[in-house]
Amino acid sequence: MERYDVAVLGGGAAGMTVASGVLQFGQKAILLEKNALGGDCLFYGCVPTKTLVHSAKIMAQVQQGRKYGIDIERVEVNFNRVLERMREVVAHIQTHDQPERFTKMGGEVSLGDVQFLDEHRLMIDERTIEAKKIVLATGARPFLPPIEGLSTVPYYTYETIGQMKRLPATMAILGAGPIGIEFAQIFARLTTKVIVIEANERLLPREDQEIVQVVRESLESEKITLNFFTKVKSIKQTQDKITVVITKQDEEQTLTVDALLVATGRIPNVHVEGIQKIGLLDATGKLAVDPYLRTKLAHIFAAGDVKGGMQFTHVAGYDGKTVVRNLLFLGRQKADYRVVPAVTYTDPEVAHVGLTEEEVVKSGREYFTYKTHFADVDRAVIDDVTHGMVKVLVDTKGKLLGAHIVGSHAGELIAPLVFAMRYHHSLGDFSRVIHAYPTMMEGIVQTSHRYWQKILFDSPLPWWMQVVRRR
Repeated sequence: MERYDVAVLGGGAAGMTVASGVLQFGQKAILLEKNALGGDCLFYGCVPTKTLVHSAKIMAQVQQGRKYGIDIERVEVNFNRVLERMREVVAHIQTHDQPERFTKMGGEVSLGDVQFLDEHRLMIDERTIEAKKIVLATGARPFLPPIEGLSTVPYYTYETIGQMKRLPATMAILGAGPIGIEFAQIFARLTTKVIVIEANERLLPREDQEIVQVVRESLESEKITLNFFTKVKSIKQTQDKITVVITKQDEEQTLTVDALLVATGRIPNVHVEGIQKIGLLDATGKLAVDPYLRTKLAHIFAAGDVKGGMQFTHVAGYDGKTVVRNLLFLGRQKADYRVVPAVTYTDPEVAHVGLTEEEVVKSGREYFTYKTHFADVDRAVIDDVTHGMVKVLVDTKGKLLGAHIVGSHAGELIAPLVFAMRYHHSLGDFSRVIHAYPTMMEGIVQTSHRYWQKILFDSPLPWWMQVVRRR
């Protein structure tokens, strides 16, 4: 029997972070992965999806070329080349996730199906492995809703969309969350007629309502059909088409499309063979973890999407670091998810950290809202990306409760606001720093100026007037 200090199940962001971390601290470790290292983010999520987002954005920009004095007579989409570039990007980034990276550090990588034999022993391809500590980092997979006929028709998820052979003329997308909306815009820009079907009242339900409205306007301007409060009754295949029967406001409608994408969320991959036998799952089949990311068995930890909660690559990496600390050192550290950014890669992009305005109102806290529209930011005017805004919610001392950006490069712009929120800086602190001009950062700086405007001039008797009068 082979013995290790640490066995890590799953070769995605969380698992690789744990494996590389414990190896650097001299532990004997093995990384167990079913297929290839890289995980959901590399093969299905962040990397390929954002590559498609970029191709679609180039298409949209080319179509608007005449607006900027660049005439292009004919624009066509080479869908095979779009997918080919996506695979090239994945292959390039995958070079950082090769097994050799871990073997050079003194570790081991083994590929195959894993099963628990008991609390400390695992089996992979007839090998029996014993580990003092075990880390579950097996990720998540697409959730498939219980819809009549879904299993009988060809459909895509974010995992299989890259296998598409040709660009469909029409597509129905189930779900108006980040995955569904990103793909809706991708395919619409590549000339597919897209219909989005959402059972709830709005798209991007975790985002601030005012921010969502900007995205909705953009999607509708690109002729994407958005159906809310709409349920799918049944799905069937008719020759080479897919028929989707929906009910909206008690009225039944039938849609006929060339392709169907199911984007109704993700669920944790908790069902490793033998896991129920050792009692890691609760009565509902979920994997429970404590604030230190330990499971019911103190020597088994969980990191990343498998534990549920916020399913982001950056959270998985953070979980991995937290697990390494709690595996190896005294003075355990609780996982802290109070300040976590989220980005949706539509155009315009959406990014946020902290609470939405609806959540702040619900909490009953006193707050103030400061906004800057990108139409008032010179760099946004220069680049013709004026659709969007910066919106910051602060408490009575100017400390951030939530920050929301919809606009070009929102995912980059949210970073200084995340830092400010994490280290308890006030919104006013951004005005104390010299920022480069012209940049999109001016959107945050102007929002900071608005904060000072209220503090200095909008109160009944500003403090500075008292100082001036004494002089």
